[in-house]
Amino acid sequence: MAVAAMLLDHSDDNPEYAALGAEALAEVTAR
Repeated sequence: MAVAAMLLDHSDDNPEYAALGAEALAEVTAR
């Protein structure tokens, strides 16, 4: 969860991070 939040924090600088963060968040919440 912390990783997803960290990636989302950097999403403004890097769109790829936004995609990774959203994917990680979805994976964590699906459990």
